Amino acid sequence: MKNTENKIKNAFTQVTPDLLDSVIRDSGSTKGTVIYMKKQRRFPVAAISVAAALLLVLGGVLGAFALLGRNAVASVVSIDVNPAVEIKLNKNEEVVSVTAINEDGKIIIGNMELEGVSVDVALNALVGSMIKNGYIDELSNSVLVSVECEDKAKNDALRKKLMDVVNALISNESSAGSVITQKVDQSDEEAKRIAKGYGISLGKAQIVAALCKENASYDAASLAKLNINELSLLITNNGTEVNGETTGNASDKKYINPSRAQTVALSYAKVTEEVVVGRIDVSLDFDDGIMVYEVDFRTEDTEYDIEINAVSGEVVSCETEEIFSVNSNPALEKDYVSPESVADTVLTFCPDKSKWSEYECEFDHEDGKLVYEVELKYEGIEHEFIINAVDGTVLRHKTDRHVNSGTDTDVSANGFVSESAALSAVLTRAELTEKDITDLKIELDHDDNVWKYEIEFRFGKYEYEAEVNADTGDIISYEKDIDD
Repeated sequence: MKNTENKIKNAFTQVTPDLLDSVIRDSGSTKGTVIYMKKQRRFPVAAISVAAALLLVLGGVLGAFALLGRNAVASVVSIDVNPAVEIKLNKNEEVVSVTAINEDGKIIIGNMELEGVSVDVALNALVGSMIKNGYIDELSNSVLVSVECEDKAKNDALRKKLMDVVNALISNESSAGSVITQKVDQSDEEAKRIAKGYGISLGKAQIVAALCKENASYDAASLAKLNINELSLLITNNGTEVNGETTGNASDKKYINPSRAQTVALSYAKVTEEVVVGRIDVSLDFDDGIMVYEVDFRTEDTEYDIEINAVSGEVVSCETEEIFSVNSNPALEKDYVSPESVADTVLTFCPDKSKWSEYECEFDHEDGKLVYEVELKYEGIEHEFIINAVDGTVLRHKTDRHVNSGTDTDVSANGFVSESAALSAVLTRAELTEKDITDLKIELDHDDNVWKYEIEFRFGKYEYEAEVNADTGDIISYEKDIDD
């Protein structure tokens, strides 16, 4: 504005020169003589006013454009711990706005006015507030930084920069922090649904959606309530991939250690470590709204699956299953088909044995019958068989795979309709196309002497489940439910 005023002043001076000195000099000392002065052309006052107004308008327009440039959003960053805060940045990585996503986020922002500062300064202030208010400490040391920016190179650079800044803030000589940075994927409709439904950031919703896809026992409603440290531990436990990078390890200091969980489980089962066959698996997990240790082991005749509350160390649940082994009783070999015969039966469904992997065959008891349970992978597809141990007949055969890969199981050799044909029948019933749906899953199952496809998918807030006869292509059952 001051520059504009100076411009007006200079313009005014140039068009209205100071002629007083020259007039006095020309007049000399003559008295009583009338001196005729030529009339000087003067710039009209109205023109001066117009010029001044134009300059003011020009300054205002330029100022407005500058303001719009500073406020144009080029990228969006969300910071999650349990407090969640969204930061909008301009092209110079200066803060346009800071918004709390949840109530804890409001506490973090407080009375701070961060508009116009660099993203580094904003992060220092916000993360510092999280530490001061006890949201980040040695028991909960994980921060999620999610970046939305269309320019991939800028997205990668900004994520790297923010990771370094946050990591420096939450790490010290006695403890290290854990930072997850990820790209926000606006095409992830499931994550959008979760974010909207549970009032969390889209970045956190992507983590929740990935975990639910990895582990069918999880539900989004429960996971959405967890903080980032707890979600980070589950990511590690499940081997879940995030759309970005992770540094450091999430803190587990809040929980009892795995060795104590193992001791509690063995004591509860009244089993000593000496009688355990194989290894004892202990893993941190989430079930029924709490963090638990799953302790799995077996003896000669029993399998144990025990859950221990990861905080209190109390036993939450204990499941046991009796083990039957044809090799433990030689007399049984005369009355039941051999494991070799079972393998021959499997060959009729998976004919190239060189393509078998992860093959397991166990003698077991199911629904009052002695059976063989067989699991294997064949050409990348998981197969499960339940085979009658008395006569070798296949009681159940199930394949399990996600079909989003675009491949289709070749079942024509068995005379079945294809997966795509089965899916098409269900989509016609639902009045949808394959482009409309998400989370598609198709399984080929053999139950009650009927081969069928079990088909599941989502559309918007609805979940669809259907069974299609694999021989005829007819729909056996069809359900449409609202996903709560």
